[in-house]
Amino acid sequence: MISSVGFIVAVVASTMLIAALHPDAPMGASHLAGTAQVAMTLSFVLALFALLFSLGASGWTRSRAMGWTTSIAAGVATLIVLILILQTG
Repeated sequence: MISSVGFIVAVVASTMLIAALHPDAPMGASHLAGTAQVAMTLSFVLALFALLFSLGASGWTRSRAMGWTTSIAAGVATLIVLILILQTG
């Protein structure tokens, strides 16, 4: 639920950002760019980590082996995402 809401907010914020930065946008629209960029980034990161958490936790309802498998896969994916984020920041 959190990840789907986060991705929806990220899509709306990125659409606002594209519209505000378009060359034919009205003069007053450029002030929305900063707010839209922050909302897009925060909601995307929140949604991404919520999705990875739910993927990691999903295997435990089936079996212990599946739980370990999904948790390790989600952990590796989280580490890769964190490394990519820290390299670009």
